[in-house]
Amino acid sequence: MLCGQEHHLSSVGVVEHIGTVSVEKGHYVAYVRARKLGNPEQQGSYSHSWFRADDSTISEVSVEDVLKRQAYILFYERLED
Repeated sequence: MLCGQEHHLSSVGVVEHIGTVSVEKGHYVAYVRARKLGNPEQQGSYSHSWFRADDSTISEVSVEDVLKRQAYILFYERLED
């Protein structure tokens, strides 16, 4: 990104570490925003649905639940202007 340019971002994923202070111990849970069906190249291709992936269990969660997480890693999609 060049200095002075502005880009718009949309959050698409969160990884949360659950457990001890050390990242070598504990458990990781991913929260992923679902894509809409259709053209994945289309701007705004993500829906408002969020899912929690915890080992072999995947469940739908609210965006409010995602916002309460203490994020270890955040993933964003850059939106084209």
